Amino acid sequence: MARPFDHIKPRLTRSGPDPARARAEVLMIHGAWAGAFCFADLAPAIAREGFGVNCLELPGHGEDRWDLPASTSLRDYADIARRAAASLGRPVLVGHSMGGWLAQKVLEVVDLPAVFLAPAPGKGVGLSVSARLLARHLKPALRVFQGRQPRVQDLPLIRKIFFGEHSKMDLEELLPNMAPEPPLVVLELMLGLVRATPPKGKAPRLLVAGAKDPFLPLAGAQNLARNLGARLAVLPDYPHALFMEDDSGLVQRLLLEFLGNCP
Repeated sequence: MARPFDHIKPRLTRSGPDPARARAEVLMIHGAWAGAFCFADLAPAIAREGFGVNCLELPGHGEDRWDLPASTSLRDYADIARRAAASLGRPVLVGHSMGGWLAQKVLEVVDLPAVFLAPAPGKGVGLSVSARLLARHLKPALRVFQGRQPRVQDLPLIRKIFFGEHSKMDLEELLPNMAPEPPLVVLELMLGLVRATPPKGKAPRLLVAGAKDPFLPLAGAQNLARNLGARLAVLPDYPHALFMEDDSGLVQRLLLEFLGNCP
């Protein structure tokens, strides 16, 4: 049976040296409701150090906005991510949030170096975390579960759960690029209706977690890192979107250190 993205070529935006001169190819995969725009600062910084950085724009997201079919599943996103990785040879995967989950799906079929930035666990965000978010933010959360477009009225909540209450990020500027997710994708991601179960590989892996991330509590990050065979770095006071307001450059330094040590 044909799937929604079977006819779509992965949309990649590349920066950095030509592939023949690049130290390595990097594939960055964004999370839910986002787009490649979330790597606007991180990608150029990595490219300036000699890496070829390829940002994947998932169908219907960022600058590729269109109404996704209701049948769209995490499996469809995973297929696009796998094809994007295959087109680059053996890239280093860098996935944020849902993009971290998609990186885990890629690792089911090929052993690649990978950095997981505040990733969704392979078994899903989980019932307890989902219930807690629903209980505290019922009305806007229900809009998300219904696949509705984020609104200006939702910005205080978006700031709180993704960026932290003290964030200075201009969310009104980001809002037009934020995409609604099909309800099936949200349910699969939150409740683990589709799972990623990569084996422990030989290629190095790093999981970077924010201590103030409501989606990935510390115990969950520790368990996920153990299951993935990944080194864990927990950043104090960092939120879910831990690299978008990284004034100290800590996430960038961790990523460059990892890339520099990749075989």
